[in-house]
Amino acid sequence: AVFCDFTIETSFRQTLHLLQKASETPRSLQLISKNETVFLLNADNKSLLLDCVPGQTISLVPLNGFVEGIRTKGLKWELSGHKMDKDFIGVSNVSMGNQVSIAIGGGELLCIVDTGVIDSEMVELIDHSSTGILTQNQVSL
Repeated sequence: AVFCDFTIETSFRQTLHLLQKASETPRSLQLISKNETVFLLNADNKSLLLDCVPGQTISLVPLNGFVEGIRTKGLKWELSGHKMDKDFIGVSNVSMGNQVSIAIGGGELLCIVDTGVIDSEMVELIDHSSTGILTQNQVSL
């Protein structure tokens, strides 16, 4: 496993280099910064179970092309066997409870967990929903 603690001095170029190297060799990758933790799902690490808090932002971004068979549980917008590529990414999804599971069938997927900010408006909606499922009537824009 590769673990990196990122500071403001870490450049975007260095980050991309680490991600590329990690995708070339069989290993797991976890990048940690002040406000985010990034996990890499790939052929050697196809699933992830996250402990989180309701309202925590979680984004899914394909790396190096096409990702297939994406399944999630515990997110506001769940995926069930979906595909992603550079034209379809899952940015700013939200945890609905205390755990989120993410799995892929193939490809490489970045899971970006925002550890610094909780969506307080989403937490209010979750608290007022007895089923944990939000309806259009419960969402005010």
